[in-house]
Amino acid sequence: MAKEAVLETVTMSYGEDGILRIRIEEGAAIGLLQAKLQFETIRRLCGDAKILVLIDARAHHTVTKEAQEYAAQNVGGRIATAVINQNPFAQISLNLYLKIFKPVSPYRLFSEEDEAVAWLKEQTIA
Repeated sequence: MAKEAVLETVTMSYGEDGILRIRIEEGAAIGLLQAKLQFETIRRLCGDAKILVLIDARAHHTVTKEAQEYAAQNVGGRIATAVINQNPFAQISLNLYLKIFKPVSPYRLFSEEDEAVAWLKEQTIA
């Protein structure tokens, strides 16, 4: 049975498949405080488990520089992160994020969830 949490900016679900699914809410404005709350919630849901993260970022949202920096360095047991977003500018934004903040686990952008999940499952083998 999946463990779930609903926050103001995101909804999270951690399933038996080891994937933490995070759906960003429409209009979410994620600042440092919200990022810290999200990571506390992730620790509560997943404990010390090694996890794969699937972020559904298709909703319109904003993330501050401070929140991005915090997220890049506070990965806990995260093996890899797949982001779903069909916006053509999302790849540019993700590339900038990767260059500036250099997250310590792999990130990749996908337009379809099934492709993202398949890539995440490959990361457990690597």
